[in-house]
Amino acid sequence: MRYMLLMRGSRSDWRPVALILQTTGELVSEEVLTPLGESPLSLTGYWLIDCETPARAIEIAAWVSASCHDAPIELRPVLRAPGEEM
Repeated sequence: MRYMLLMRGSRSDWRPVALILQTTGELVSEEVLTPLGESPLSLTGYWLIDCETPARAIEIAAWVSASCHDAPIELRPVLRAPGEEM
């Protein structure tokens, strides 16, 4: 199942985790967003991950949050198009 992680924090903090997830094949895509000022609540990037279980997605989100000094991470399941397997 695919999940989107919406992240705050520095790309340099979460990049080491991304490299590991690329190796495992769980990281589908990674994007950095244009900053919207200095607000600590601004989203700075997102990942699309593909995990076997919801528990694994939660584990990855916690790992990213810890690597970004406990920055909040939002984790959302991605809905597929009609006819696609979830």
